[in-house]
Amino acid sequence: MRKKFNFLLSLTMAAVLVCSSSIFAFAADTTEKTGMIPVRTAFEAADVKVDWDQKTKTVLIGENQELKFTIGSKTMLYDGIPFEMDRAAALFGGITYVDAWTLSDIFGAAIGEEAAVIPQYAADVLTGDYKTKLEIYRQPAIGEKEFLAALKPQTGWDVAKELVKIGSSDVGFRLGGTPEGKEAAEVIYKKYQELGLQPEYNTFKTYGWRYLDSSFVLEGSDMEIPVVSAVGTKGTPDTGITGEVVYIGTATKQELEGVDLTGKIALIKMDLDYHPWQSQGAYAAAIRGAAGVIYYCENYYAQQEGGEAFNVQDWSGAEIDIPVLNTPKKYGEALVGMLAVKPYKATLVSKVEINENGDGYNVIGKIVGKKYPNEYVVLNAHTDAHFQGFQDDSIAIGGVVAIAEAMKKSGYAPDRTILFLSMDAEEFGAIDLGPDWLLGSWNMMKDKNTEWAGKTVASLTIELFAYEGTKNFELRASDTLYEYVLNTAKGFDYKAYEDLGVVKNEISNMSDEFSFAYYGIPTFRTNTDPYVVENIYHTQFDNEETTSFEKYSEALSHYAKLFIRLDKMPVAPYDLTLGIKKYNDSVDFEELSRLSIGSELQGLAESYQNNATELYFKNALILKLYEEAKSSGKDLSSLEKDLAAYNQKVRDTIKSYLTGTLALSGETVTLEIPYYQTLPQLFDDAIAALKKKDGAAASELLSELKGSYYADYEDYDTWYSINRDNIDPNNPNRDTLWSENIKVEYFDHYKMTQGLKEKLAAGGAVDYSDEIKVCEALKQIALKNLKEAYQDDVTMFKEANGQFPLAEANRLIEQLK
Repeated sequence: MRKKFNFLLSLTMAAVLVCSSSIFAFAADTTEKTGMIPVRTAFEAADVKVDWDQKTKTVLIGENQELKFTIGSKTMLYDGIPFEMDRAAALFGGITYVDAWTLSDIFGAAIGEEAAVIPQYAADVLTGDYKTKLEIYRQPAIGEKEFLAALKPQTGWDVAKELVKIGSSDVGFRLGGTPEGKEAAEVIYKKYQELGLQPEYNTFKTYGWRYLDSSFVLEGSDMEIPVVSAVGTKGTPDTGITGEVVYIGTATKQELEGVDLTGKIALIKMDLDYHPWQSQGAYAAAIRGAAGVIYYCENYYAQQEGGEAFNVQDWSGAEIDIPVLNTPKKYGEALVGMLAVKPYKATLVSKVEINENGDGYNVIGKIVGKKYPNEYVVLNAHTDAHFQGFQDDSIAIGGVVAIAEAMKKSGYAPDRTILFLSMDAEEFGAIDLGPDWLLGSWNMMKDKNTEWAGKTVASLTIELFAYEGTKNFELRASDTLYEYVLNTAKGFDYKAYEDLGVVKNEISNMSDEFSFAYYGIPTFRTNTDPYVVENIYHTQFDNEETTSFEKYSEALSHYAKLFIRLDKMPVAPYDLTLGIKKYNDSVDFEELSRLSIGSELQGLAESYQNNATELYFKNALILKLYEEAKSSGKDLSSLEKDLAAYNQKVRDTIKSYLTGTLALSGETVTLEIPYYQTLPQLFDDAIAALKKKDGAAASELLSELKGSYYADYEDYDTWYSINRDNIDPNNPNRDTLWSENIKVEYFDHYKMTQGLKEKLAAGGAVDYSDEIKVCEALKQIALKNLKEAYQDDVTMFKEANGQFPLAEANRLIEQLK
């Protein structure tokens, strides 16, 4: 069955015009007419103007030609914004046809046989003499010119230079729960105080890991091998530990079979194609008795030319009691070569301080809004770092200070309360967990949930930008803000950057944005260029020398413009249709009915899409009517109360949907139902194959289960340590912190799937009865989880559908008209 509601970026669209045969002298394309309808009459019946450009073969709809389709093209321009369509505009007998779903999904049209009725709210957007949304997005906000003149990037740069001096060793480091973490927070608190931002601390408990020094001395060699301790790992006695150095390759189960590492120092070529985190290879060595581990990065990280880069990531996985150190690739490869010639002993020293009950320090500053003091716009970055962390995240937190300074010095009067948030423990803050990061923002949002969640227009997270060696200005945004961020940023004047590079439509749980999204707040953030991740991220080369002041300055002004235009918009430029489009494209409603899960959800999701589509047009009309009234000098102060109530209800709707659909599959943000819905059939097919004694087919099917790839390269204990937060997400003895209650459930399938492969390799007559029992049991778990996810979504949609402020939108439209 074809799914409805293909809205905006993946639209199933064509053109919207019926033209007389005298206008066109060319033949229709070969597109099938089935499912398409002529549309001139639909728009003209709604009093919408329709024109035609013979030269470009373009249909022009609306008083200001807001809607444009070109025959044979899949690109539609709506309000100046390009959208890609699934089907191109087509002519049949000199008449332009469009897919019926287009008018239904985009304009809320009622579809009949070869006819469509456009609702008045959609027609209104096209019949008035209004600016396009794109023009409104791209015009400067009130006070923006003065603010930009007062914005001094050097202020933020100087803050970064001050922060990078705060370190516990000669290579830097200032993680949460340490004296250096507190000192960095105090620097920002003082800056906020000087600017009159009414600063306050928001403190929380975190695992404080403090790096002091480390060394690795190879007996019988004068080669100096630089090392740095891996974050979160244990130290050694002052005299260190001594043992034979044994190279164990990538530390896969195949390479470690029969290997006894008791009392030895394991050297690992850390290949993330076999271990998703560097901690996993170290764990594999530790459970085989290793007294310590040295690793170097084979790929993905620390690949800077010359091989001199250190790299340490979060300690994601089970805690181990041995020291783990990193050496740059150049030295790791040299060690491998030396060990191939003869054995060596080495003494390894790791000096660290650990405070399992450390204090983390967030800093909150604010400028109270003039019109809507109880609404918020959030700007945030973090103070903790690996190595110097000049861009991750010192210049970003410096940029927050610079923007606050410019607002104060320019006299910028925000409509909403601006929150300047300095977060701690973004990088690391827990041990014995899978995801151990975001503790600062997570704890702050838990504390401030009642005050901020549902009242925040948007949160902008900035970090990891302006590196030398890249030229794309990159961003990512959650569904509701994607249209605004993408099309506003396209209009910026790029000099230091080549152009707008990528705007990803996603929420990531790899940075503080996730803590805000979890509580239902629309987010946008810097998107990190892959070059940066591969070469500089979490290395000692994250410093001032690898940073472009010119790019930093330009990016800062661009972030500021995106930020303050959101503050000044009377209605937020939200698009609630994109998220539900993804949902309806992902959920297989036919499969849910086949499994007897239920049929109610489809109707509720369709109602949400209809409501979201109607609100999309009404929101645009309110924005345009307000802009027109403001330009004509009308006093709009009497509308502020109604606008505030309307905006609040829109945010309530967004919050219900976002908090109801946000889940995690490993380290990826996902939807629950699409994950669970395929599993019952997968297990049925595997069971059927096993009953036919076709173990190879069953093994191929079961390879689709989460974690199967890594199972081929890891022993069970190491594999389980990677996946355990998902295998047992509801374990009351597991403190999952910010991922609590939203993890999809993986299956502890290792012994069954690996045992099946062993049986296949052995050959001969095989009894698959045990595998069949496991598959049947796992299918029941999947069905149970699917039913629960289904009911959760039903409840969520009922709540969200009841919150759409369509009546409030109508009242505002009438008042503004």
